[in-house]
Amino acid sequence: MLRRAALAVGLIALLATFMPTPASAAPMPHRARQAPCAEMGTTKVAGSVVPTCRRFHPSGAAVRLPADTPAATYGLWDGQQMRTRSGSLQVSGAGWDAFSQPGQVYLRVRVANGVAVDPTPALLVRSRAVLMPLVGQQAVARLRWLSPPDGVTDAPVVLRFPNARTATVATYRRALAVKGTCIAALAGTPAAAAAYAPFFGDGRLGLLWFSGMHMPVDSQIVIDSPSGPSWMTAGPALIDLLDEPWRPGRVSFSIHANPIGTPASITGGLARASGRPC
Repeated sequence: MLRRAALAVGLIALLATFMPTPASAAPMPHRARQAPCAEMGTTKVAGSVVPTCRRFHPSGAAVRLPADTPAATYGLWDGQQMRTRSGSLQVSGAGWDAFSQPGQVYLRVRVANGVAVDPTPALLVRSRAVLMPLVGQQAVARLRWLSPPDGVTDAPVVLRFPNARTATVATYRRALAVKGTCIAALAGTPAAAAAYAPFFGDGRLGLLWFSGMHMPVDSQIVIDSPSGPSWMTAGPALIDLLDEPWRPGRVSFSIHANPIGTPASITGGLARASGRPC
């Protein structure tokens, strides 16, 4: 009798190893929300295979690197100092010159006596991650000149972002009604058509991100015209993304050159793309 009971207990224990665990007791799987970014890849940085961020988390911290400890502190090197969540650190030792794009790569360092040492690449941010929050949005903006040609004045425009590589002036050739307001075609008169054609004539602008436009961590988003001029607006400060989301609500593109005789700025709030011909 005792032997039968023991065999039954053993059989039940064996079956239990193959039975599904109740949801309430199941261990948490490794989900995308636990990864540094919502969409990941890999690439080589300074000779090492490094994870890459292809899409930020849409809410909460956009980039989710581990909490800092003296043995592993995360941040960005600006060419002189290590910028971390809690402030800047002086750097020392070898390895820093290996990062030719310091503003694009999150580093892991060890903090010794208040100084950052032993830099190791932890995560590279792709331009796609920075630009994707713009996709599907539009700016109802004001286009301004500093020295406009005769017959041309400042004008409202609708600037759209159909994908992570392109911006378009949606109202270049046609008028659109947005939230009850009819925004006239930018090239609606012969003078305006002649003035704007060199910049917006094919309807498309290149969309780019530079992690260090004027200095290693000067994040700028750029729209680039086929004729040469480009306009830039501030991108996310990557160090802040360890605590904050990247949800741009406004753009303020300024010409990245001498603005005389060219459209100097395009500024406006962002919202989901909408509108109809008017």
